[in-house]
Amino acid sequence: MAIAARSSLLQHVQHLQHLQHLQHVQHLQHPSAPLSTDCRQISPVYNPVMSCLFCRIVAGEIPSSKVYEDDRLFAFTDINPQAPMHVLIVPKVHVATLNDLTAGEDGLVGQMVRRAAALAAERGFAQSGFRTVFNCNAAAGQTVFHVHLHVLAGRTLAWPPG
Repeated sequence: MAIAARSSLLQHVQHLQHLQHLQHVQHLQHPSAPLSTDCRQISPVYNPVMSCLFCRIVAGEIPSSKVYEDDRLFAFTDINPQAPMHVLIVPKVHVATLNDLTAGEDGLVGQMVRRAAALAAERGFAQSGFRTVFNCNAAAGQTVFHVHLHVLAGRTLAWPPG
């Protein structure tokens, strides 16, 4: 990707992250407003979920380096990789944080973790090791408020992280 195009995309991503953060703050102030929405059902008219970067990637509005997709999950390479393999696995249903998951979404989280192991195996990292990370809220490093699982491999990962 050309440097100018990457810079423009990063600026767009930062703007969307800011909009999404504002939406999340509004949800904290008005918790009765739901944040769980199916990204596949997004209409062309304004929808607050469309400020979600990952919903827009799932919807195909923003390009990504897709590595996997099924009816419930979408996985793509992180644009700012922290390891030779740095994949993000996102549910197609918008859920802002781990705190917003319901009991009905327990299977979804299991699918995300199993997909992480499968992707690591496909890329030859299952035996040498890989790391999976969910960040929940800003203090933990969550910058996009759509639940996502980081899968990192291909280098020695220190402990404790961050």
